[in-house]
Amino acid sequence: MNSVPVVSNLTSTGVATIRYNGTSYATVFPALPSLKTLDNIRTKRQSAVSAKQIKVKTSTVNEVFTITAENCNMEECKPCAGEKYKDVLRKIAIQTNVEVEISTSKNMESTFLVRGKRVNVDQAKLKIIAFFQTQNITRTINIAKEHHGKLMGKKGAVRKDIEIRTGARIHIPSIKNTSEIINVTGTRNSTAKAIKELEEIILKLKNVSEKEILIDQRHHGAMIGVKGKNVIQLQETFNVKITFPSPAPTKNNLVKIRGLKDDVNKAFQSISELAKALNESLKFLKPGAGNEVLINDSKSNSC
Repeated sequence: MNSVPVVSNLTSTGVATIRYNGTSYATVFPALPSLKTLDNIRTKRQSAVSAKQIKVKTSTVNEVFTITAENCNMEECKPCAGEKYKDVLRKIAIQTNVEVEISTSKNMESTFLVRGKRVNVDQAKLKIIAFFQTQNITRTINIAKEHHGKLMGKKGAVRKDIEIRTGARIHIPSIKNTSEIINVTGTRNSTAKAIKELEEIILKLKNVSEKEILIDQRHHGAMIGVKGKNVIQLQETFNVKITFPSPAPTKNNLVKIRGLKDDVNKAFQSISELAKALNESLKFLKPGAGNEVLINDSKSNSC
């Protein structure tokens, strides 16, 4: 049997270094870890496990939000809602993989609790808000048939303009239909805005008045101006409609002023003073002509 050479040297520290086949003993047989080292390893492992557990727990979030009664556009948005209300929540919960809880207070506020992963909770919240706050409803408003044409406008221009601004759909009965009911469909906010605009138009129509003033026809051309420049300026200044009679062989002095009551009164006063001034100038050019402006404010009509 071949012997294995072993060399033992004594170092300056008095510790013998044993070499096995030229390699130190410490390299061939490394020392076991100390108790302190083992404690460090256990601590690191426990920290990693704890961190993983914490990460799992914090991946689930709870989101609480409330939809007030005035912002809820569903008729079913009330305590003990119908099956449609419940089915919608079930479908949203399944689609987004979350849990949904709901409670409704006495003042009709609906509070939702959504539990799950953050990305799923966010999706569920958006779906719930989108459904409960954008569900279309139809509201009705009773307006006298005589005003329907004004609300419709030429080729439906007035109605279309309101629809574009508010986002609601407005259904006005046809001329042949004697109904005075106008239907407005959209979200709660859009229908409220549309109805408000319709009511404002009606209020203006009810405040519209018309006055007639008799002005010597010889003054009409000066008051109208070249290409209607003067009368256009008067109409823009007082926000009224001024109508002069068409030239005819028979003498027609009747001029009509139409608009809101206050505007009509201001325009009437201004036109009266202008007519008197023109009449005075006519007298000055033709003394003794005896021309007088005729003013008739006894006719004041309301729509």
